[in-house]
Amino acid sequence: MKNLYFGLIAFVLFAFASIYITFPLIFHMTNYVTGELVVSWIMNWNIHAIMHGVWAQPGAWQAFFDANIFYPYHNTLAYSDLLLSSSIFALPLFIFVHEPELPSNITFISSLILLGFFTYILVFYLTKNFFASLLSGLLIIFSPVTLDKRFHLQILAIEWVPLALLFFLHFLKTKRYKFLILSLFFFVVQTYNSFMAGYFLVFSYTGVGLSYLVSNGKKIVSLVTKKTILFSLLAFVLIFPIIVPYYQVSHEFSFVRDIRETIHLALQPEDLLVTNETSRLKPILWFFDAKQYPSSAEVKPGFLGLIFTILALVSFTYIFLKQKSKKRFSTSQNDVTLLAFVGVALWGLVLSLGPALHIGRLTIHHPFLIPLPYAIAYYVLPGFQGIRDSSRFEMLFVISIAIVIGIVIDQLLKKRKLYIKTLVWTVLLIAVMGEFVGPINYGSAYTFENFPQVYTWIAKNTPTTAVILEEPVYNWDNNPFGDNREVLREYFSTLHFRKLISGGSGFSPPPWQQFAKSQFANFPSPASVLQVKKYGANYLIVHKGEFDILKKNGDYVLSMLSQNSHLRFIIKEGDDYVYEVK
Repeated sequence: MKNLYFGLIAFVLFAFASIYITFPLIFHMTNYVTGELVVSWIMNWNIHAIMHGVWAQPGAWQAFFDANIFYPYHNTLAYSDLLLSSSIFALPLFIFVHEPELPSNITFISSLILLGFFTYILVFYLTKNFFASLLSGLLIIFSPVTLDKRFHLQILAIEWVPLALLFFLHFLKTKRYKFLILSLFFFVVQTYNSFMAGYFLVFSYTGVGLSYLVSNGKKIVSLVTKKTILFSLLAFVLIFPIIVPYYQVSHEFSFVRDIRETIHLALQPEDLLVTNETSRLKPILWFFDAKQYPSSAEVKPGFLGLIFTILALVSFTYIFLKQKSKKRFSTSQNDVTLLAFVGVALWGLVLSLGPALHIGRLTIHHPFLIPLPYAIAYYVLPGFQGIRDSSRFEMLFVISIAIVIGIVIDQLLKKRKLYIKTLVWTVLLIAVMGEFVGPINYGSAYTFENFPQVYTWIAKNTPTTAVILEEPVYNWDNNPFGDNREVLREYFSTLHFRKLISGGSGFSPPPWQQFAKSQFANFPSPASVLQVKKYGANYLIVHKGEFDILKKNGDYVLSMLSQNSHLRFIIKEGDDYVYEVK
C-alpha cells in the first residue's frame, strides 16, 4: 500500500511537471502547434479511419494505409511513421473536442507524463527508492534533448519502452510468462507508433538478455522454452501487418535512404554541447550555437542538461572504479541490470552518431572515413535502410542512462545519513527542474473555423470519392515553399479527407516528384492541364496569390485556364479558384 501511495504521488508530480514544462499549452490545446503538421495530419487520418468507416470497407487494412495523399499511389500512410497507438490514446478527447491540432498536443503532454512516470516505476522496481526513481523520470522529461523531440512526436511518444522493460525484467526474475506477455504487448503497442521505438526495445531486450546470459547462463537458457519462442513469434505476427505496407513501398520504388543522407543527419560529438531555448544554459554555451555553421548544416541539440551530464559522468566513473576495485559487481539482478543498461545506453549513443564519424561539419571524406557500427546495421538489420535520422537514437541513450543514474545514486547514498540524503535529493531535484526555462515557443494553429473557405466548400460540395489537385504543385526542392505548402494543404484536408494528388511526408514517390516538377515549370499550359486529367483529378484548386508570389502572374494563369476545354470554372473562395476537370 505504501508503494501505491508513492506511485500516486509520483504520477501527480509528473503530471504537474509536464503541464509546467508545456505551459501554457494546457489552455491552448486546439490553437497551438506543437511540432510538424504532417504528424497532425497522420493522427487525424488515423482517427478519421477509425471513426468514419474505413474499417468497414473491403480490404479495410489496405484502405487504412491508402491515406488521402499522393493519389493514386498505395500505402501512402507508410511514407512516414504510423503513430497509431498515440492516435487511439487521443481519440476519446478528440470525440468531444474535434479540432485538428488536439491529438498532437494531447500526445505531447501525455508522453511527457507517462515517459517520466513509467521510468519512475521501472527504477523504483530496481531500487525501491522514491527519490532516485523520481530523479530518473525528471531527468528525462526536463532534458533539452527530449523536449526538442516535440517537433517529431513519433520519437517523443516512447513511454511504453520503460514499461515493456519493467515486465521483461520481472519475467527474467520470476519466470512467469504473464510478464513476458505483458512486455511483448507493450512492445507491439510501441512499435505501432514507430519502428525506431520498436528497435529501442529490441536493442534493450538484447542488451539485458546478453548481460543476464553472461552472469547466469543456465538460468537464461532455461527461459528459452517453447512458450517463450511462441509468444515472441506471436508478437512478430502482430506487427507483421504494419511491416508489409512499408516493405511494399520500398519494393515498389526500389527505395532505400542513401547512407550519405543518414551521415549528414547524424548526431555529431560537438552536438552534445548544443542546446536549445528550453535550457537556462543556452547563453553560456553560445560558442556551440548553430549559427556558427553553414545554413545547410544539420546541427542537433544533443545536450542532455548540466545536471544530467554531470550525473552521467559520475555514474560512469562510479561503475569504472567499482569494476576495478575489490568490490566488483555481483550477479544480483540490480548489478546485472545496471551493467546491461550501461551497455544499452552506450549502444544508443554510438548509433546516434550514424554510419561514419562526422566532426565539425566536415564531410566523411576529410580527412578520412571513420566507419561506425551503424554502417553494419544499415546493411544488415531490416528497416535500417529506411531510417532517415540516426540522431534520434540518442533517445535510447537518454532513457537508459537515466535508469543507470537512478540506480547509481541510490547505491551511493544508501549508507549515508538521513540529512545528507535529504540535502542531496533536494538539491538534485531542484537543480534538474531549475535548468528548464520556459515558455516553449509554439506556433499558432489553424482551427477548423479558421481554415480557408475553399476547404469548407470542398467538404460540403464534393463527393467523398473526389480527387483534388491544388496548384501550384511543390516538390521538396521548389522555392520558396518547398513541400511545406503541400504539408499545409494536407493538414487542411483533415476537414474533408478527399483524395489529394499531392502531399508532403517523409517520402514522396519519384514519379510524382517528376510530375510535380513538370507542373511547377509548365502550368497552366494545355499539356500540363491534360497531365492533371490523366492523373485522375476531378477538381482543380488554383491559389492565385501563390502564383503572384512565384512571379507567374496569377491573372495570366486564370486567363489561360478559362480557355481550356478540359476545365469548368465553379466558384471563387477568397483568392482560391475551383475548377471541375472534364
